[in-house]
Amino acid sequence: MIIEPLKAINDFLLILFSILIEGIPFILIGGILSALVEKYISEEKIKQLLPNNKILKLSSMGVLGNLTPVCECGNIPLARRMVKKGIEPAFITTFLLAAPAFNPIVIVATIAAFPNDLSITFYRVLFTFIVAFSIGLLFSLFKREELLIKSLINKKKKKSRKHHHNHGFFQIIQKEFIEMTGIFIFGATIASLIQVFAPKEIVFQFNQEVWIAIIAMMILAFVVSICSNVDSFFALAYSQIFPKSSIIAFLVLGPMIDIKAIPMLKTIFNYRAVLIIITLVSLITFLLSYS
Repeated sequence: MIIEPLKAINDFLLILFSILIEGIPFILIGGILSALVEKYISEEKIKQLLPNNKILKLSSMGVLGNLTPVCECGNIPLARRMVKKGIEPAFITTFLLAAPAFNPIVIVATIAAFPNDLSITFYRVLFTFIVAFSIGLLFSLFKREELLIKSLINKKKKKSRKHHHNHGFFQIIQKEFIEMTGIFIFGATIASLIQVFAPKEIVFQFNQEVWIAIIAMMILAFVVSICSNVDSFFALAYSQIFPKSSIIAFLVLGPMIDIKAIPMLKTIFNYRAVLIIITLVSLITFLLSYS
């Protein structure tokens, strides 16, 4: 298939700016939440708020998205700040993977998109929690230094901690916003290029077998990199052609891992941890959707 250069450029810019418009406001909100945590919530306070029991703590982090109504892009700055505050990567992972689906805006939007089939919303939330909890439980078996990037491992430096507290509230927001936006633009650019040269219409060829349809919609979710606040309406366009299980797989996998999210995850986790997350999210999502 030959793509005309001008059309390809126009499509690329249209897709890129749509992704940026969806995600950048939530990165700003995430930066604000990160600054609030840094300035007003101590490491000791966070530990007091969370249960001591590992299972309960994982569950609590899984549903924390109800209190942070931002999409997956905005959760990264907040998660990074919580890592610096001493929260273990297992619990951060559970939060990051579950929060986009537990976001109240996302739940309402999914109900609005599929008002005649509330089971889609139910299974989206349930399957998301199962995936996030399972990976968090697995990561609890790893040491901190086996999962995080080097700059986040050594949180004990008093000088560094004092330096952060000397930063003003708006300075923290600015720093988080600029850093995360640059990474987000990189991921969005890659996602836009792939969408231009591998159009989503290709997916329509793979809706005959249920298991193939599930894989096709999971790949689509990974490529289109659409915000979780609106992805249910995007999926609605496919609901008359693809089986419900594949629509659920799309809604579960997309907010957890997509092309734009991978560079952002890499600001917290090392390459091995990111690869484990991608592999397990894909595998568990497929098994749950196909069952």
